[in-house]
Amino acid sequence: EVGEEYFTDAVFIGDSRMVGVYEYAGLEMATYYAKESMTIYSLLDSRVSTNEDVRTVREGLEQNQFRKVFIMVGINELGTANTEYFIAAYQEVLKEIQRLQPDAVIYVQAIMHVTGEKDEEDEIFNNTNINEKNAALELLANGEDIFYIDVNPIYDDVNGNLREDVSADDVHLLGNCYDIWHDFYLQHGLELQEVTNGGNRNEGK
Repeated sequence: EVGEEYFTDAVFIGDSRMVGVYEYAGLEMATYYAKESMTIYSLLDSRVSTNEDVRTVREGLEQNQFRKVFIMVGINELGTANTEYFIAAYQEVLKEIQRLQPDAVIYVQAIMHVTGEKDEEDEIFNNTNINEKNAALELLANGEDIFYIDVNPIYDDVNGNLREDVSADDVHLLGNCYDIWHDFYLQHGLELQEVTNGGNRNEGK
């Protein structure tokens, strides 16, 4: 468990789900580089909608240094390429973020599920597709400076689908449902300590 001060040197990067965290989760001390429809393929060059001080994610990471980088993308990529292509692109982005943020711990966040109704009706935006991507994302974690965290269990029903009572459109959370995501972040920090890893300062347990 960590306090909210843990996020003073954190940046949240991602699509509409991260825009929702920016608007409703109450972690006001953090930095946000997010925009609707962001994908891993355009992440670094995406124009930021949550921060007036920078134009693109890359510009923000070049101008500022962070100790924690939270990434959530993937829902918009479900229909654009297979998992192998998605993960290859993700790995390249991680390498570039590591170069730009050598002292940061990176949190790869699982793609959030859709509701059971959406899952049954949509051939692309369904939880089978999401779970396949998430299983591959989890393998990107190295336990040193890249960690995988999954918020789905706190919003899922017994069948592993996004609960219908927390979503109005089967994909995004209602604004009043972000408080437990706020608490989830506070329960998934890493102890601050010095770790020797190629001369970089990192965080670990």
